[in-house]
Amino acid sequence: MLAAAPLSASGLVAASSSAHAQPRRSPGGQSEPLRRYKEYVSELAKKDQFSGVVMVAHRGRPVIAEAFGMADKKRGIRNRVDTRFNLGSASKPFSTLAIVQLAEQGKIEFYDKLGTYLQGFRPEVAEKVTVHQMLTHTSGMTMAWDPSRITYSREELWEIVRKALREGELQFTPGTQHAYGGAGLDALGEIVAKITGMSYWDYAHEHIFGAAGMTGSRYYTRTEWLADPAIAHPYMLQADGSRVDALRDLKASAVIGGPGTRRDRSSACPASVPSPARPTSSGSPKPCRTTNS
Repeated sequence: MLAAAPLSASGLVAASSSAHAQPRRSPGGQSEPLRRYKEYVSELAKKDQFSGVVMVAHRGRPVIAEAFGMADKKRGIRNRVDTRFNLGSASKPFSTLAIVQLAEQGKIEFYDKLGTYLQGFRPEVAEKVTVHQMLTHTSGMTMAWDPSRITYSREELWEIVRKALREGELQFTPGTQHAYGGAGLDALGEIVAKITGMSYWDYAHEHIFGAAGMTGSRYYTRTEWLADPAIAHPYMLQADGSRVDALRDLKASAVIGGPGTRRDRSSACPASVPSPARPTSSGSPKPCRTTNS
């Protein structure tokens, strides 16, 4: 489970904003605001409201780097500061970055229509939706995706997504509303593959993760994920308050806005290693869907 604990601006900013005042130190040598923050996060972890890694840096130097919670409860593996986490929808900006890179190279135009690059879509989608609208969640695109379906390879997943995109209808006239979703970004991922001749995943590895020095970030299959103790398992909250290991239980649903709502999972789920020297996130074309290989 990847979570984010809010920073308390009052204590942490006060400890770093003055070049003259010295923050009060706890008996262990840590400033009082940082000690209180660690206690706060520890309490969240004890209540099962946070599991992950916290890092706080001051002037480029980490002053807190600590892991909380379990990476794999079944095997008794705790999170460490170098544990990798599935980022799900937090990886959407990497699809955007791939498109921006290609636009800088003159290989794509933001206001071109979808049909300029991909075929097989409904005319009202291909002829009206622009690249810019897909980037900004204003395309109105949907996809005919069955979230309960389990796929068994990246190739199978890719073909199912391509088909689901082409069967999707518009929710509204492109450019008139905003609706957060993954259909437009999935289509952008296919555009990246079409223009570059590489799979979206390979392109991201070479031109995004590699270029940024994100040596611990990549797309993992379920088999690789299960075998690697350094990747945390996602624990989905159930309607009864319990959590289920969604990596092992492929039919698990998460409570998102209501009991039983299902979150997509991916064969190419990104994971990353927190590091003060490089970005701590990696990308996927869409929130994760699970495959077995």
